[in-house]
Amino acid sequence: MSAAAESQAPAPPPPTPADTRPWLSLSESAHAAGCARITIRRALDAGRFPQAKRADGPGGPGSGGWLIPVTDLLAAGFRLGRPAPPESAEPVSPNSQIQAPDTPDELARLRAEIAGLRRRAELAEALAAERGRHLEDLRLALRALPAAPEPARLGWWQRRRAAQSARTSG
Repeated sequence: MSAAAESQAPAPPPPTPADTRPWLSLSESAHAAGCARITIRRALDAGRFPQAKRADGPGGPGSGGWLIPVTDLLAAGFRLGRPAPPESAEPVSPNSQIQAPDTPDELARLRAEIAGLRRRAELAEALAAERGRHLEDLRLALRALPAAPEPARLGWWQRRRAAQSARTSG
């Protein structure tokens, strides 16, 4: 085709808002809205997404998963995305609040504190091991106990007599 013919060909119409809006699957919609997939599915079943449609799948047209337009998600009251973090002048690193000790005395104090915490951890582990051995001893003792005897079952006449005597004495 020549350049003159291309310039004379009618331009395609501009896309309508329905053609340009993004469509999301159920999972994508749930992720974008920050909710569970079942929440989106329930809203779909309740008819809150009037423009939702099934995608084409292997079984033919309309046999694939659901596609939901973003405009329907917004109209149904779902908030998309997360709020943007506040802008700061300098980035914050995870180690920005850790400061090295200023004096040798402070360094010695911190080392002594760490040594004390290590001792406490060792004692706690030893105590836990001792309690574990004690629990095992108790389990063995429980297994060695004989089972309680079954209570004797009263016959119907004995139960009736007991009920009559209870009524007359009470």
